[in-house]
Amino acid sequence: VVDDVEPTAEELERLTAGGQAAVGSGATFVVEPIEIGPRHYYESAVGLAMAVPGILRKIIDRQDAFDAALLGCFGDPGLRAARAVATIPVIGAAEAATALVRLVAQRYGVATIVDSDVPEIEVYLAGLEARASCVGVDAIGLPFYELVRDPADTLDRLCLLYTSDAADDLTR
Repeated sequence: VVDDVEPTAEELERLTAGGQAAVGSGATFVVEPIEIGPRHYYESAVGLAMAVPGILRKIIDRQDAFDAALLGCFGDPGLRAARAVATIPVIGAAEAATALVRLVAQRYGVATIVDSDVPEIEVYLAGLEARASCVGVDAIGLPFYELVRDPADTLDRLCLLYTSDAADDLTR
């Protein structure tokens, strides 16, 4: 479930291809956007909250067509509420990533896209009781759609983030 009302065809194709590669040839990965949600305030507490009604509606309406649902947002908007209304497993991207990283690392950092995401991720990690292991949450300064339009710029920004003085703070 993509927490976006109007993703581009390219974005849907990119997400579908990535998901299909992850689940393999024995399964089918389908990406569906929400019909109710924010058209602005996207990367903030307001945007996350505004996406929840659309996510819940999508889960309620479409769950019979699927074996599970994955929320396609690192903020996991409405995850607990979606699980409450679902008859299928609902997986949060941030929750799953946090569980995986905790299997392979005692300490980790999170690189996100924009500064308004930082406090939301920190609060979410605290709720997962994972904040103590996280050495920091930093933003590379790109809105989501800019991130995917220019992967080279995204990688450059990520490298700069972790080769600057900020990286020194994260490793202490």
